[in-house]
Amino acid sequence: MAMQIGRFMKTEDLLTALEYMDGYDNADWKQLQAEMIELWGEIEEPPLLYTAQDLLKLKEEVFSQGGITNYQEFKDYLKGFSEILDYLKPIYKRKNPATAQWNVEEPSVERHN
Repeated sequence: MAMQIGRFMKTEDLLTALEYMDGYDNADWKQLQAEMIELWGEIEEPPLLYTAQDLLKLKEEVFSQGGITNYQEFKDYLKGFSEILDYLKPIYKRKNPATAQWNVEEPSVERHN
């Protein structure tokens, strides 16, 4: 696992910092995890990939481009919409169907030690 994490680094600077850690060289996940937390700090909760605002942005993008005019544009829109909605469904649960008020639940994250 320690060796695989390098594939997920988004910049060369992050990858270089990771490669200088002893836990990475030794393929020792516990040591690497401790070194990463020491360098970058602990993340309290994961950032959300999408919010309900992203659905509105998607709609506005389509509207500003003149709407959906062909089947391919519809497929592209539906793919983006479905990806966002599938992500949000477990996070947002309908609180009251009569008023359509939403109750936000924190996403659950499994921590592997």
